Amino acid sequence: MPPLSSTDKQILLHIGYPKSASTTLQKCLFCKGKNSTFLGLYPRNNIGIDSSKSTQGIPYLKDSKLQAFYKYLHNSREYDPIRAIGLWRSIESTHASGKSSILLSHEALTAPFFSKVNSAEKRQRLKLLFPKAKILIVIRNQFDWLRSQYRDHPFDPDNLTSGEAYKFNQWTDKVLSGHRSSRVMEALNYVKVIKSYEKDFGKGNVNVLLFEELTEDLPAFSQKMAEFLGEEYAFVLQNLQEKRENKGVSEIYNKLRRKQRKDSSAPLIDKIIVRLLSSRFIKSLPQQKYTYNHSNQILINSLFSSGNRELATYRNLDLTKHGYPV
Repeated sequence: MPPLSSTDKQILLHIGYPKSASTTLQKCLFCKGKNSTFLGLYPRNNIGIDSSKSTQGIPYLKDSKLQAFYKYLHNSREYDPIRAIGLWRSIESTHASGKSSILLSHEALTAPFFSKVNSAEKRQRLKLLFPKAKILIVIRNQFDWLRSQYRDHPFDPDNLTSGEAYKFNQWTDKVLSGHRSSRVMEALNYVKVIKSYEKDFGKGNVNVLLFEELTEDLPAFSQKMAEFLGEEYAFVLQNLQEKRENKGVSEIYNKLRRKQRKDSSAPLIDKIIVRLLSSRFIKSLPQQKYTYNHSNQILINSLFSSGNRELATYRNLDLTKHGYPV
């Protein structure tokens, strides 16, 4: 097997989670790093609301090999490690710089949706490619994670791209007990995922941050992020201050999306809806608040509270403060 890397630079690997500030980190912080070359995802077509930012000099947007590399990692069942290593070496050579580390970032590496490869297989692929990598995992309260995922995709969770519209509790019930439930429960069992990465990369190389700290205690979050990135605290704090990308969309926007799917065979209606969906104003109207019914609340607690309690103790995280199922 060929050497994995043509340099001895530290690999920093942010693997998500989706719906846990990945876009904010990628577009507001990671791409501006002083000490690391950013070869991560740079989203441009989110469902949520993004600010307008210059894309000049962003490797992901210009390098088709880099785009293919991530897709191959998380979405290819026909995976050849020799091909992956060769692809990575070509990318690394193309983007050689004097910076001390290389920062990779893609939320699909932990995503249960829009990825054909399960969590364990993705981790094994990363381990083979980057055995000495430092891992960053940002987790989010499972109650809020599910709400945010639904707001982005309020459709049949077994067929998000073309399935029918679902009401919130109907969607929650199916996502946790339907065809895709094993993937979702695997992904949201944070303590199991974290310990698996620790086994492969070493506990000292796996960094766990809370999404809620970013929104409620930015200085604490920034200090931990600065240590992971090898950047100055003030630099991280400045670039995350009052920043938020991929903001959740309004209920009116989602009603239009549901209408579009329902009336997809009506060209005139579809044309009108497409025009309305392109409006930032429509996206920015008030959001719907989603409330779990009693049975789903019990189900979520039963699925995740035990693991969260273990994680809170194991990693000294105050998950109760942030409303995690415990």
